[in-house]
Amino acid sequence: MAIIRFDNVTFRQNGKPIIEDFSFTFPEGELTLLLGPAGSGKGLILKMIAGIVEPDDGQVLCDGADVFSGSDDEIKRIRAKISYLFRSGGLISNLTIKENLLLPLDFHFPEILKQEKRQMIDNYLNEFGILSSKEKRPADVSRSICKQVGLIRSLIIQSKIMLFDEPFYDCDIRGKLLIQHQIERNKKNKITQIILTQSTENLIEFADWIMIFENGKVQEMNRRDEILNSDNSITKFYL
Repeated sequence: MAIIRFDNVTFRQNGKPIIEDFSFTFPEGELTLLLGPAGSGKGLILKMIAGIVEPDDGQVLCDGADVFSGSDDEIKRIRAKISYLFRSGGLISNLTIKENLLLPLDFHFPEILKQEKRQMIDNYLNEFGILSSKEKRPADVSRSICKQVGLIRSLIIQSKIMLFDEPFYDCDIRGKLLIQHQIERNKKNKITQIILTQSTENLIEFADWIMIFENGKVQEMNRRDEILNSDNSITKFYL
């Protein structure tokens, strides 16, 4: 079953279309790679799926429900299916690592006891080898650790859809390997993944679909093997 669908979506900035009449179905359990330079429009795809930016025309659907329509409870249910790893981790600077991770748990799972939530957080931090950082604030740890905490925050709500904005940005070698391993694990577990990047860096082997963006338009989109054999000069440039 299709899990994310764009129907004739247009987004304008200062009256100029950045994304225009875009339609695509992101299949459930598959990984789609969005390639292209900064400012090409690909970031808007993630932000519209996450409900951060609303299109001017068309619909963004998650399991058949409009991401931007419905009651507060309906929208909350939709958003619980979607997690977002921001380019720089997206942590709140005046909260500790532990407090940053408690926020999504408190929001999506108010029925779970605090002690259980703390244990969940400890388990994730221990798995990533950063448990000793849990009482520190983002400014007191490395940017790579902040990115790993951002990934844990995406994982901890056990969403069906994971969005990645430049997953390896700000990461040291260890952080890159941890995130790459998680992407591979998600693929085996049939999590729908949509990954934005300016390069294919260690990701192309995991892709099921690839989209090439340039100048606010999708230049080509197809299955990975078809894209790798494409004669399109723009596609060749990014691969």
